[in-house]
Parts: sequence; structure tokens; C-alpha cells
Amino acid sequence: MLKIENISYKKNGKQILKNVSFELTKGDKIVLLGLNGSGKTTLLKLLNALCFADEGTFIFDGEKVEKKSFTKQFEKSFRQKCVLLFQNYEAMFFCKNIYEDISFSPVRFGLFDIEQRVCMAANMFGLGEKLDEFAFNLSGGEKQRAALACIFALSPELILLDEPTSALDPFWSARLVELLEGCGATVVTATHNLSLAAELGRRSIVMKDGEVLFDGATDKFLADKELMDSAGFMHSHKHRHDGEMHEHMHVHDLY
Repeated sequence: MLKIENISYKKNGKQILKNVSFELTKGDKIVLLGLNGSGKTTLLKLLNALCFADEGTFIFDGEKVEKKSFTKQFEKSFRQKCVLLFQNYEAMFFCKNIYEDISFSPVRFGLFDIEQRVCMAANMFGLGEKLDEFAFNLSGGEKQRAALACIFALSPELILLDEPTSALDPFWSARLVELLEGCGATVVTATHNLSLAAELGRRSIVMKDGEVLFDGATDKFLADKELMDSAGFMHSHKHRHDGEMHEHMHVHDLY
């Protein structure tokens, strides 16, 4: 479904991504891990064609994705198939109520059954009674769920999520995991929440300094202290016990 090969990207002269390569097949559920500044968000934006690589190749559904190929016709087809939940999810709201926010993209793409799509997506995220509300009157968790509903209403082939549980309580975090697991879309989820990582994807792509540090089974990564330490998810803690200094390793779980 998707292949990127030796992708590199600079911004303002700074190397953000360097020689990134991987492939995704239809229905894959991938978790994207790495500390702040590791390149996760930029990689998601590149996969959503909000920026384009300086070097390397990006293939989606058999077609090369690059600036010169991004005609209006190609863009319309691509954006219907590939959607991104921004880390700043409030940027996705600009209509007078939640109904119009959720329906905006399906209407734009000329899809049928708009009302059915909106109601289905809203009910999936517990917002069926909130459709007349202005988004900025909702709580933080409700806003994030509304942003997710905007994505699910499109029934896309590729879902890209940047910290999708940052404002969700444990119930809705678990519910999102269920919804993602049950959907037929390919999903790439960037998160700092290591406690959810294995549920969000059996395969992990771990970023460090703009490069892929690890690409493999999530359980394997989480069980490898050296890899976890190299990725920055562990730190040493020293303390004195019975007159002797001891050092222990602890895992960072940022949310």
C-alpha cells in the first residue's frame, strides 16, 4: 500500500529526517515511537503530503507522491484516502457546530449518505448529543474525540494519528484502541504512551534524531532495555541503600 525509501527532509537548513525507509501493507497497525524532536510529527506530515521529501521516494497505492505530481485531481483522491489527526487537534475545527465540522470533508469530496456518516462517527465517539455544539464549548477530551470523528466519517484507507490519546481519559483511550483495531484502514499512531504502545500496534517504528532506530515487533522493543535506553525512554536512578550506592533503570511513560 505504501512505501517510502531513503526519505530525507530538511527545514530551515536543519536535517529533520534522514534516510527513512519502510513499507506498510493494507490493514497494518503501526505505532510510531520516539522522543520530542525525533521526527515523528514531520514524518506523519510527509505521509500526508503536507510537506515533500528533499530526497528519496514515496509511493502510495502504486503512485509516486511528490510536489510535481500533486495536481488538484490527484490531491482530491489522495486526501480522501489519507487523513491526519493533528497533535493540535483544535486546528481541525472551523465550522459553527460539530455536525458541520464532521461533515465538511465528506461534503467536499462529494460522498453520499452525509447525515449517516456524521451520525455514525459522532456516536462512535459519544458525541451524538453534541452535534449542535460549537467545538470550542466542549471539554478537551470531547474536542479530541470530535476531531477523531471527523477522520472516521471519511472511512479513509490510511489513518495517521499524532498523539491521539493526549486528552482522552482511560475509557476513551481503550475505546479508541478497539475502534482502530476493528477498522480496515492502515493506521500509523505516534505516541509517547508506552503503556498503550503494544495495543496501538504490534509493529513499532522507533525514531531517533530523524532516523529509524528500530522497526519490528513492539513487544520486542519494549522488552529490550538497551534499545529503550538508546531511544531515550529509560533513565538511571541512583540511591544509597545500606551504605552502598545502587543504580536502577526506569522507563519514561510521558502520558
